[in-house]
Amino acid sequence: MIRLFAFVLLMLTGPALADDVQYRNSRFGTTAVLPADFRASPAPTNGDGRSFSHPVLRGTVSVYGAHNIAGDRLADYRDYLTGIYLDSGQSITYQAGGNSWFVLSGWDGDEIYYLRAEGCTGGPVHHIYFSFPGSEKPRWEPIIERYARKLDGPCQ
Repeated sequence: MIRLFAFVLLMLTGPALADDVQYRNSRFGTTAVLPADFRASPAPTNGDGRSFSHPVLRGTVSVYGAHNIAGDRLADYRDYLTGIYLDSGQSITYQAGGNSWFVLSGWDGDEIYYLRAEGCTGGPVHHIYFSFPGSEKPRWEPIIERYARKLDGPCQ
């Protein structure tokens, strides 16, 4: 009976979170740790990053680097992205941040997005972006909680 309960619990909570793999973007040095059962899509020709999907869960995780085109400060970049999201009709329902990171999360139609970005003054910005149907939120929450903060990258 206990084994059956454990199996059902595992099936309801989503993918196993035990095995991790690290992705590193060679262009910007952006790194992120992801569950081992996520599969990478083909790399883009510009080398900015990569998207990953799960064989069962609907949604994607994208890890990428970019230049801060809004200025030197990360706060300027956050404000720039906020404007783009709101102008395109997306909502922002959660924001957080510090000197070297910020989070924007909300709705894009029926999809939930969660973006964590990290960067330093004058350097590149490193991103991890989760996007999934709102109905999948209970299955994605533990993944975001575990992996969003495993984003890293150099300042120069």
